[in-house]
Amino acid sequence: MKSSVIFSFLLIALVVALSEGFKPTSPPVTSTKEPETTKKPYKPKRNAPPVYAPPTYAPPPPPPVYAPPTYAPPPPTYAPPPPPPVYAPPTYAPPPPPPPPVYAPPTYAPPPPPPPPVYAPPTYAPPPPPTPPPKPYYPKYL
Repeated sequence: MKSSVIFSFLLIALVVALSEGFKPTSPPVTSTKEPETTKKPYKPKRNAPPVYAPPTYAPPPPPPVYAPPTYAPPPPTYAPPPPPPVYAPPTYAPPPPPPPPVYAPPTYAPPPPPPPPVYAPPTYAPPPPPTPPPKPYYPKYL
């Protein structure tokens, strides 16, 4: 790439140099005429650098003390929503409230059991009289 660019520049320089050398030349002056004393105007040579001339333009005016903005401020930019997480467990809605109870007449509890009796020592009856021993059985002889 670089070699082709360099080669093309050298070729252009060679063509320009050769074209400069083949300009027709005027024959040598052999007249006895006196040379003119008037000075010819300056004619710059071809490809000569330009003669420096000071700038002829005025410097830019100083900036104003206060310059109001010439454009509307950009509209506010809203941040896009954040991307969803890679994995999110499913979110469940809370369970619905239980349905209202169906009307049922009030149920009464059974009566409480009677309270236990207050402790009283047992009352003993007097022992029964002793039973007499059985009479012996004697057969009667006739």
